[in-house]
Amino acid sequence: VYWKPGEVSDEMFPAGLTLRAIGVDETGMYTQVLYVCDFYWVPTSAIGPNYNAPWNGAPLPTDVIE
Repeated sequence: VYWKPGEVSDEMFPAGLTLRAIGVDETGMYTQVLYVCDFYWVPTSAIGPNYNAPWNGAPLPTDVIE
């Protein structure tokens, strides 16, 4: 995970972890996520929608976070 787009942190999240997607950076390459009251950035290509109820595959937010 990243502290901000392109800046790697020491944190590592296991695969299959549930995160709350907030929005994307200006390029759309990174998505800001919320995990345990902290915000992180992950490559957009590394995450996807949740197909379980109640989300039922709803698309992830694409609002640009500055």
